[in-house]
Amino acid sequence: SDIINLKFTANMEVGLDNIENGLINKNDLLTDFYDKFMKSFKDAKVNIKNIKGSSEPTDIICEKCGKPMVIKVGRFGKFLACSGYPECKNIKPIPVKYNKSKIPCPTGCGGYLVEKRTKKGRKFYGCSNYPKCDHAAWTLPKPAKGEKSSD
Repeated sequence: SDIINLKFTANMEVGLDNIENGLINKNDLLTDFYDKFMKSFKDAKVNIKNIKGSSEPTDIICEKCGKPMVIKVGRFGKFLACSGYPECKNIKPIPVKYNKSKIPCPTGCGGYLVEKRTKKGRKFYGCSNYPKCDHAAWTLPKPAKGEKSSD
């Protein structure tokens, strides 16, 4: 937070202007920056969380083995993977935004509606079983009488 913020950038610009105007020595400015940066860097190395090995449970069931799917993080981002790995190696892409609303797909395919984006960034709702089910809508269906809206 000391380095990646607007105040840091503004202060660094002032420092560089002061070097240009001969008010401070460049080595003093660089040493001050380096000392703070290395302390933050060492703290980050110790406290960093390994997100690659972690997983988040979901209520989605693997269609190959029946075990629950989990959200994992790979080099291309988040994806769904079977919790039965390595026996079951089923994986699926995950929508841009995982929707926990649990609104069932109106086609009855067993999927649920998730928020997605078009190439131009417009929001729509599509079935989680895509491409098996290609249902898509611009709005979520209205809840039936007696049900509460999840939004």
